[in-house]
Amino acid sequence: MPSTRYPGMSRTMQSFLSQRLTGFHSTVVCQCFLLLLSAPVHADTDMPAPEQPVEVPASDGNTTDSASVQPSDDDATLGTALDQTQPGDELDALRGAIDAGEAQRIEREITAYIEQVEQATSRYSPELIKPLVILGDAQMELAEYEAAAESYGRAVHVDRVANGLHSPTQADIVYRESAALKALGDYQEAGNREEYAYELLVRRYGEGSLEALPATFRLADWCMQTDNVLLARSLFNNARTILLANEALHGEQAYRALRGLAATFKAERFPTLYQRAETDTLDDDDDFSRASRYAPLGQATQLPLMLNSFPLGEKSLNQIVTLMLVDPASTPGQQADAMTDLADWYLMFDHPEKALPLYVKAAEQYAIADPGAPAAFSAPTLLYFPLPPPLKPPPESKRGPPMEGFVQLTVTVKPDGTVTDMVTVADAPHNAMEFRVRRSMKIARYRPAIQDGQFVGAGGLAFEHRYPWFAPLPDQTGSDDATTPDTDTSAADAPADMQKRRAVVHDALPVTDPVTLEPTAPTDTPVGDTDDNGD
Repeated sequence: MPSTRYPGMSRTMQSFLSQRLTGFHSTVVCQCFLLLLSAPVHADTDMPAPEQPVEVPASDGNTTDSASVQPSDDDATLGTALDQTQPGDELDALRGAIDAGEAQRIEREITAYIEQVEQATSRYSPELIKPLVILGDAQMELAEYEAAAESYGRAVHVDRVANGLHSPTQADIVYRESAALKALGDYQEAGNREEYAYELLVRRYGEGSLEALPATFRLADWCMQTDNVLLARSLFNNARTILLANEALHGEQAYRALRGLAATFKAERFPTLYQRAETDTLDDDDDFSRASRYAPLGQATQLPLMLNSFPLGEKSLNQIVTLMLVDPASTPGQQADAMTDLADWYLMFDHPEKALPLYVKAAEQYAIADPGAPAAFSAPTLLYFPLPPPLKPPPESKRGPPMEGFVQLTVTVKPDGTVTDMVTVADAPHNAMEFRVRRSMKIARYRPAIQDGQFVGAGGLAFEHRYPWFAPLPDQTGSDDATTPDTDTSAADAPADMQKRRAVVHDALPVTDPVTLEPTAPTDTPVGDTDDNGD
């Protein structure tokens, strides 16, 4: 219901702006602003009408009194949303509406509200910070990542102007900005923002403070995601040092620091991407390369880099088991998980004699945690498979829609967890990635099945690797680009079922067991892999 005193603005909006603007101007200035909005007043007052009154057309052709002017649709909608909340909760209600699937409406309404605040104050009013963040949240929900990054960036700028260059209040906004940049594929700048937020919080709480641990863990996790193992190791070790200095090396924070430290050593020995040699690189224009392509983090974060020390990783996992066994808050399931992590470490670093007793003990703990569950370690489990180098896409001018390919194998897992007897069951596009997948599978590691307290082998295990690729557009002569994967669909190469699957995108790509395809024997020579990434 619009106010008769301040036409053109709902009563809730007037009250809300009055409350918000007091942080930037005095109450007198705010009231003056609202009085200006109310002019001209009723005709029966002594105040003269303006020389050029605003005429609002009415349905009956008569000129309507200015006091009856209704707010715009956006203002009315926003006023309705705010009327349904308690004072001070208006913007929080809008944020909740985003989670309820109303992001598009909230984007429109909060944009109108931001414009109102800007007109009432300035573009650098601190009252814009929260609305800008909510606008960014709505844009993220709508997959408008570039706009969201811009909204978050502006909120950070306003926060710095209002609260200081190193204000810790901007850290949460910076994290949101990083998420938007990551969604855009700009890992370099996203990493810079992660580091900046970390520096803000460490400056606020101090390097050796327990309050700085969440920021330390977040940056360490980011480094692991982007394959920056050395910096992640320094951060996890820094967290462990802080816990030791504060006599707090126990509980979930201690487990997280020790487990992360061990993970860095494992990631160094078993990298995420398949690596032939030190000179093995990916194409610079490869759209599907992981974040390890980007420049490493750490230029601004001054932390000592630790050299390789695999016994420290083993010691960290051992320490987790020891702490959990004496921790009354730990459950049998958590203890079993810790034992399994340590056993996996021993197995992958070729110490199966140390791994087996731990697996047996962990299986007992799992049975205690869930008596009705199937026996633990009754089937092999894949522990490590290095991702094959992705296919080089055609030039953008010859690039078709994105599609998803696959390679299906069957393998035999030996009692030590290594792989043998690989058989290619199906692949599409034909011969595009088969060689690379088989090459990675040769160095994959499984956790073998355990029966009667002993490791046992298993044959005929199914494995499928899916990967993105671009189908080339036909050239002017109607033939495909010579550098693209072979997509021949002749009956001699694959059955009718495979002919369909080679031209289907991800949502329609079934995973079935072909029964008419003759198994392809393992080969050590490249098949259809003619680019520089092949052996």
